[in-house]
Amino acid sequence: MMVWIKKILSKILSFSLKPENSDHLAHLFVISWKKNFKKTAITENKDGKWINISYGELGLAVHKVAGWLKNQIGKSEKRIGIFLPNSAGFVVSFFSCQILGKTAVPLNYALSPKEVKDVINDAQIKTLLTFQAPEGRATKIFGNTLDYLQKEIDDLKILKLNKPKNQKEIQRSSFLKSLPKPNPEDISCYIYTSGSTGKPKGVMLSHGNLSSNLSDFWKVLGDTENHTISGVLPLFHSFGLTAGMLAGMLSGGRFVPVPAFQPKIVLDIIKSQKITVLELVPSMYNSLINAANRLKNPEKDLSSIQLAVAGGAPLPREVIERFEKITKIPIYEGYGASETSPVISFNRPGKPPVFGTCGIAFPSVKIQLRDENGDEITTALSPEDNSKSPIKPKENAEGEIWIKGPNVFKGYHGKEKETNEVLINGWYRTGDIGKFDKRGNLTICGRAKHMIIVAGENVYPAEIEDAVMKHPEVKSVVAIGIPDKKTGEKIKAFVELENQKDNQEIKNKIISFLNQTKLLATYKMPKEIEVVKEIPMLPTGKPDIPAIKGERDPIKNKNL
Repeated sequence: MMVWIKKILSKILSFSLKPENSDHLAHLFVISWKKNFKKTAITENKDGKWINISYGELGLAVHKVAGWLKNQIGKSEKRIGIFLPNSAGFVVSFFSCQILGKTAVPLNYALSPKEVKDVINDAQIKTLLTFQAPEGRATKIFGNTLDYLQKEIDDLKILKLNKPKNQKEIQRSSFLKSLPKPNPEDISCYIYTSGSTGKPKGVMLSHGNLSSNLSDFWKVLGDTENHTISGVLPLFHSFGLTAGMLAGMLSGGRFVPVPAFQPKIVLDIIKSQKITVLELVPSMYNSLINAANRLKNPEKDLSSIQLAVAGGAPLPREVIERFEKITKIPIYEGYGASETSPVISFNRPGKPPVFGTCGIAFPSVKIQLRDENGDEITTALSPEDNSKSPIKPKENAEGEIWIKGPNVFKGYHGKEKETNEVLINGWYRTGDIGKFDKRGNLTICGRAKHMIIVAGENVYPAEIEDAVMKHPEVKSVVAIGIPDKKTGEKIKAFVELENQKDNQEIKNKIISFLNQTKLLATYKMPKEIEVVKEIPMLPTGKPDIPAIKGERDPIKNKNL
């Protein structure tokens, strides 16, 4: 009886709300809720059992939690923290914030307790949404972070959604009777940067930023309403949030959240849930392929995948070829940043991806390469942009990548100086170095901040890493510059091997291989090679550069 009552209540509520436009996530959510009422919105694993949640059930849950949350927070509170793994609970919490007209701040639970505290204080969060983990699993998920926060921040209210008392209150809570005014300039969420280049900053993304990037996503990749989307990428970062959860659910797709990346478990999920859209970073693809090759019939187990998407780091050719050998489909690579909501460019599905490039500009995005003085070298637009005549960019001219478009963020929270350094006259200065081919496909040459200068010559780490990765015994590599009396800097490569061994012989083998293949100019050759057990990675799948350099301890990823 209760199930039918919930369905009726949800139906009445959904049709009593009047979404006004598609530039605000709360309104987009209600549009999707109404249109896809009976369809499955989320499939998640609860204690070994797969559970389906319909859009009707999701909409009711979002409004119930929003109504309850309204009574829990202070009237002046603008931002609400979300401290949850990828789950239905995260989805409900995020959209509850949107419906309430509050800014959601997803927190990276893989950070140290002190780092989480610093983010909470920076964002001025007073209320934190989380959950009460089953006995014995809380430490694996959150470590001791929640206890630490409770002791360290006196006025922080920690609300555990699945606590029995809170569940009863949520069930009794009143529905919200209206949606926030659809102002696209209002801030939807803060995404805190990974900190690979310094202290994390709160990237302020508006409803207009996210909705424009979603619109571009659907134009380029097609509507995802009939797809099942993998939710492996962390939802506290923009790639997983926008390209995964939002792109899937706001068009009526089925979203399968995965709390932590474990290759064997992800393979089981792809097979059992028939994932059609797979979104991973290159390091995850590499691990997934290694695990798939141990299966009896990987081609059959991965046969449901129709679209494979990669971003976040350069995609090695070996990974592409190994994946395509199993699935018979390519991996489509894109480029983006938290500050651009996140997608900037993408290889176009339906056409063979151009290896080594991140594709062409998204429809509403303008990409410009500039010199060290900030002067334009060349510009590229999307082929879908019919508002202007086609622009042919200069081929192979390198420059710093600047971005303009409705997807460009509003600034860093509380950091005017840092904002003014990268937001200049409506353009976002990425700090990355790139070049175009004649069709406008963008290649990332490296990071300006990570560029190595050897005797006055610019060397990009990506060049070194791509060459070293070609050695059959190398599993992963990171190149950095270290001080050198003669040349200013020299190149050091940190190498993780397929089979662990630490001896001079393997180092000599790699140098000999590079010499024989002539993949690198002499000044680009690594002068030092260090074999490491494991290259530390950020939760985004990018190398943890400060940890590699020994500037801080590695961020510990916690698995469920």
